[in-house]
This record gives sequence, structure tokens and C-alpha cells, in this order.
Amino acid sequence: MKDLILIIVSILWCIPILISFVISGLRKKLESDRNFYGKEISPKDIELVKVRYKPIDMKASDFSEYNKDGELQYFYKKGKSQDVVYAISKQEYDRYFLESTVESITAYYPEFIFSCQSTNGSMKATIESYKPTIERYYNPKDIEQYKKLIAKRCEKQVFAKVPGSHFEYKDCKGQTVVHNIDIDTKTMHGTITGESNKESGKWDYLFYDESWYPQTQRKKNRFLSFCSRLDMRRADNIFTLYFTIGLIFTIRLITEMIVNQNSMLTMDMKFILLYMIAACLCLIIVIYLSVTMKYIIGKIFSGDVLISSVSMLFTIYFIAKAFMRFASMIMS
Repeated sequence: MKDLILIIVSILWCIPILISFVISGLRKKLESDRNFYGKEISPKDIELVKVRYKPIDMKASDFSEYNKDGELQYFYKKGKSQDVVYAISKQEYDRYFLESTVESITAYYPEFIFSCQSTNGSMKATIESYKPTIERYYNPKDIEQYKKLIAKRCEKQVFAKVPGSHFEYKDCKGQTVVHNIDIDTKTMHGTITGESNKESGKWDYLFYDESWYPQTQRKKNRFLSFCSRLDMRRADNIFTLYFTIGLIFTIRLITEMIVNQNSMLTMDMKFILLYMIAACLCLIIVIYLSVTMKYIIGKIFSGDVLISSVSMLFTIYFIAKAFMRFASMIMS
């Protein structure tokens, strides 16, 4: 009876893990497209919501005299971008610095905050100008130019609230999904942030990118939800804990079969059962390692499928060989 209980527990333990692999395999069919596509953003829909000015000290010694077309001007080259040249006339220079009595003045770097609300998502952009201004002023023509640059930069992007911006994430269609992107020119630097607000589909809660999108109050299948949490890519996964507990039961079963001479199982039945357990463990470990190795090798070799496949075959060979040798030693 004890043998039978251990066998049933060991078999049942494998089922949720195998179901989690099936769920991952059906991702393209079950998961809905909840992305916010940057091509939906147009310059006319982008609004300037706030302007901030970051103060800096601008010294008279930071300016250089320059004669342009017979007119004396002063150029300011020191700043966040040495390519940017800020020029003022001699009259302005004398007014700001009052000849030699003023050594420095307070100038400002303008910072612009834009937003765009779409049917499927929202976008926020922060643009900081490299060009300082002595007075709190900005050119409306610059604003229109920034809007065009933002829309152009978003044109080919797929947005979702992915965790962090230094990893490359893929959606169910294999598209690269981002949350933050940079925008740079010689005169400014900015960051664009995009999020989706599309409603989740019926089965979207089963996949590891569930947290990238707005959550929808929907009835969930508890068993399938539990199985989905065995996916190592989920932030809330329980694979390590579950696998360790199940492995302990399996080892206990194997030990019981070897030690217990009064077992109701014959030697042939023990061998067959041991072989089946070894095969199941091998399958689970190989699938897990193949997914993990494909991810790691894909990062190093730009997703080389051939290298991942060869690695998986070697993994299957060595694990299967180790299990069969172990079984042969026990039965001899």
C-alpha cells in the first residue's frame, strides 16, 4: 500500500509541470495581442503638459568673442553638449554681465514634458534641451519639432510595461516589446515611456507577461493558474520549490523500492517503473534546460537555434545515459 501511495504521488507530481510546458507551447494560440503600437502616435495628438527650467551658473569666462559678418558676438560652448553653440549679441552680453562687475549669472536648461493618450495606450516623453537660455523662454517652433521627433522615434516601437529597459523581451508574436526608449540629437536628450491599456483576453493570465499589461477582473481556473506559475520566466514562479518537493518524493519512492524486500512489486515491475520514472524526470529536466539554455545561448549568440538544438541533444544523451547506468547498477 505504501508503494502504491508513493507511486501515485510521484506520477501526480509530474502532471502540473507537463501541463505548464503545454501552456507555454500553446502561447501563440491562446494569448491575445495587448500591445500598444507606436505607429498610433501622431504629432498632432502629442500635447505639451509641462515646462521646467533647470538652473545653471553661466560665467563670463565661459563666453568667447567672435566676429561674425562684421558684428561682434559672444558664444557659449560649455554645457551638456559641446556641439551646441549658444550665441548672444554684444548688447545682450553687456546687459547680462554689466561689463566686469558681474562674474556669473543664472541661466536655465528647458525641460519639456509631453503626453499622448490613445485608444490602446498612453505615452509620456521628457525632453531636455542642451541649449541653455538666460531667460525662462522657449521657442514654439522647437516644440513642434520635438513632437515630430517623438512620433518618428515611436513609429516602429511596440510598447508594454516590461520589467526594466536593459533586457530584450518578446511578445507572443515574436515582436520586441519595450517600455522606455531614448531619443537623442545634438541639441537635446529625452526618454519616451509607453504603456498599454488594452483589456486582457480569457487566457492571458496563464503567461509570464501577464504583469506587463493592465489586469482584468476575470474568473481564473485555479489549477491552470497553479500550473502556469511553474514557468521559470514568471516573476512569481514556484518551480524551484515545487520541483524540490516532488524530487524528494521520487527519491523516496526509488529508495523504498530498492530497500523493501517485501514489496508487492516484482523485480520486472520495479525495473519498468524505475525506467518510467527516469524517463519522466529526464523529460522534465531536458525541457527545462532546453528553455533555459536557449534563452542564455540566444542572448550570447543572437538566438542561434542550431546551437540551442545541439546543446539540447547532448543534454538528453548524457542525462538518459546516467539514468540507465544507475538503473543497471540497481538491478544487477
